Amino acid sequence: MDAIYEHHCHSNNLPRVHQGQRMVDPATGVPVTIDQELVPLITALWASGIRAVASCQNLAEYVETAWPDRLPEILADETSPLSHAGNVRHRLAYVRVVTDTPAAEKFIEQAAPLLEAVRRLDQLVQLEFSPEQVPSLLATAHDIRGWAA
Repeated sequence: MDAIYEHHCHSNNLPRVHQGQRMVDPATGVPVTIDQELVPLITALWASGIRAVASCQNLAEYVETAWPDRLPEILADETSPLSHAGNVRHRLAYVRVVTDTPAAEKFIEQAAPLLEAVRRLDQLVQLEFSPEQVPSLLATAHDIRGWAA
């Protein structure tokens, strides 16, 4: 699976909702914009050899601003493996990672108590969490360094 940062909050043709920071995805060399509140976590995941391919610091805020007409559809989708319904309903942040390294699985295992939900579709895993958990998740990502394969 190619690491393509499919970041909703900073798509070129959609409104900017959250302050973002321009970075380069180390897996692809592609410039991406990451929500400011998640930059330290995404940077730590990348440094630990974990491919983060999407994120948003509060998807509910984004949907309410950029896609208000899609809100009912998003909230109704409880069955797809990477559904955002609970994420939006509970105003959570999320990060999608690729579990192609031991470090990624170790991070998910260690972070589990901090997460509201873990959704899997093959090697793609969506981690949903309260924005207040970012510092603890960041510490977990730092602890995982050395697990990178």
